[in-house]
Amino acid sequence: MATRVLGRTGLVVNEIGMGGIPIINVPFKRAVKVVRRAYEMGVNYFDTARAYRDSEAKMGEALKDVRDKVYIATKGHSYQNAPNAKEAGRRAQEDLETSLRELKTDYVDVWHVNES
Repeated sequence: MATRVLGRTGLVVNEIGMGGIPIINVPFKRAVKVVRRAYEMGVNYFDTARAYRDSEAKMGEALKDVRDKVYIATKGHSYQNAPNAKEAGRRAQEDLETSLRELKTDYVDVWHVNES
């Protein structure tokens, strides 16, 4: 599969990635199989978000034993509309910790943060 550099990250990913929205309404075990099959077919970039319900948990389960071979991106959102910067930071940290737990990893390769 052809590769390309992902934006300004320097990460070299396959041109076809997998997003987490399509697996939102798929039963857990089936979604894990779908994500794993995508990996087996050469997908090495997976994008999800806290807002995609259990998508992070599904991807985490499917990819936990191949974590060093894939790139995972996720997004938080609970910090938006926080009353102040300190609270926004606290909420962002909480979002990230939840994502890491759900994804069964101790790091994400890309963490999308909006400036709202």
